[in-house]
Amino acid sequence: MEIIYDIEMAKNITGITDDALIDFLVKGTISRIERIIGYELAKCEKTEFIQGVDTNVVYLNRKPVEHISKALWRNQEVSYRQEKHRLILIAPLCQSEFLEVTYTAGYETLPFDIEMFIFSSIKESIANESGLKSFSLKDVSYSYFDKVQQSENFRRGIIDLFGVRV
Repeated sequence: MEIIYDIEMAKNITGITDDALIDFLVKGTISRIERIIGYELAKCEKTEFIQGVDTNVVYLNRKPVEHISKALWRNQEVSYRQEKHRLILIAPLCQSEFLEVTYTAGYETLPFDIEMFIFSSIKESIANESGLKSFSLKDVSYSYFDKVQQSENFRRGIIDLFGVRV
């Protein structure tokens, strides 16, 4: 499934008018985000095997969780309730045990904050194609981040946006 995003907003923010180029850059940035967070952003059904941590609260990896269809322990349905991307079990799950959870998670349409992050990242990456470190015009000066700094800022942005530890 392909994620829907606001292509007109992408054009306005990045300054790129070619639909195919925008689509290529947005998909590339989404793939980069997915590699960092460890899961796809597009909505799909997922089955996870989660090892116990001596607690009755289980956090699902993919977000946002729309629906949990089943939770099995030793091939038996277990009672639970869902709170956002958490599964609250009746009894704690021991460290040596695994819980099989099937759920639907992800995005059909990108939320505004993720769109803004993606479009801003694209704009930043194309802003200095000539490789300048800085420039100034009269009283205004501007310094560009090098590729390492851009990459680190991107990674920190992912951590802030998705709440993951990389």
